[in-house]
Amino acid sequence: MKIVWISRIRGLSLAEQTQALSPRSSSGSMFARRRLQDVAVILLIDDEPQVRSSLRRALEREGHSVLEAGDGSEGLVTASEARVDLVITDIIMPGVDGIELIIELLERRPAVPILAMSGGGMVVPSDLLLGNARELGAIISISKPFEMSDFLLAVSAALASKRKASED
Repeated sequence: MKIVWISRIRGLSLAEQTQALSPRSSSGSMFARRRLQDVAVILLIDDEPQVRSSLRRALEREGHSVLEAGDGSEGLVTASEARVDLVITDIIMPGVDGIELIIELLERRPAVPILAMSGGGMVVPSDLLLGNARELGAIISISKPFEMSDFLLAVSAALASKRKASED
């Protein structure tokens, strides 16, 4: 499992990143200082139904509302019709893939942070795909397979970057 944190997370200081990622010691939820503003509408795009289901359940346990899309085309439609606080997308999908989706989303909704995830393909390794996604505008990337706790930390950091950007 590898998470890449981008230093350009829209002005988020190291202290703010640390606060956003601080695990809670005694509560059932993973994140400290859960505030109402931490609850988000998240668009989850992945062509694997089992992956979507597992990630949706984890995000909902954290209190988030989750919209799902099974491919990039469906994701673009959903993103244009709904107010979303974060887009989480797989890279390798049939039809409109995650790279095309990132390009199109950033043209339509530049303020919405994007978290890219990939297990790589048969020809292209995930590091290369996720590097391309970050170069195009995804603020955080995570390689599959990953621990759910690492995924939720990445989501928390992405949402913290959105809050920071809206405060500036």
